[in-house]
Amino acid sequence: MKRTYMNGREMCICCRGPPEKDAELIVHHVKYFPEVCCYVHWKCHNEIHEEPSRHPHLVQYGKGDGRRFYDARGEGKGGGGGGLSSLGSRARPLRRR
Repeated sequence: MKRTYMNGREMCICCRGPPEKDAELIVHHVKYFPEVCCYVHWKCHNEIHEEPSRHPHLVQYGKGDGRRFYDARGEGKGGGGGGLSSLGSRARPLRRR
């Protein structure tokens, strides 16, 4: 199934800011099934996963969805609870090409 994006790489969906000079925006999964993602700054990604979240509308998945998603892709240890702690190793700033 095709991944859907809520915004483009040119603007963070949380703060509406452009990418930083040294790092592109990162991909955040809003939903895994069906796969819906958005582009955010690393700092804003952390705010999404804080408790309480400043952006609860950007977390539309249940406990275990991250694990099921990454296991289905053959990537092993996916998100146990679907939070930042489980996806932190996957959510890294993209390098500019």
